[in-house]
Amino acid sequence: MTLTKSTAQLKILGGTPIVIPNRTDEVNTYSKHWYISYNNHHSGRNDFGCDTTALVLGNAECFFILNGDHREGLRACIECPDPCYSALVKCLVYLRENKDQLNPHSDPLI
Repeated sequence: MTLTKSTAQLKILGGTPIVIPNRTDEVNTYSKHWYISYNNHHSGRNDFGCDTTALVLGNAECFFILNGDHREGLRACIECPDPCYSALVKCLVYLRENKDQLNPHSDPLI
């Protein structure tokens, strides 16, 4: 039996407090410093408007949020061995390649 780890975060987005339910168990980053979060919950005016996938840095200090389900693309970045680039760098490149899907509530990509 597989247990699903779910977490919820209270985040202030655009001045509005939002409880963000998410799943963090499906994409293993092998790091305690960042994780991938998938949110498919829609709860009225305070939601993201669609399914979202986020790369979360630190202790939920920075959220890069893409609209849609990007778990497979990010998993491929993590699991594809590359001696020149870390998994995190490959995921950040993936985000930049998909910046047209950046959610308005995301922290900005520089």
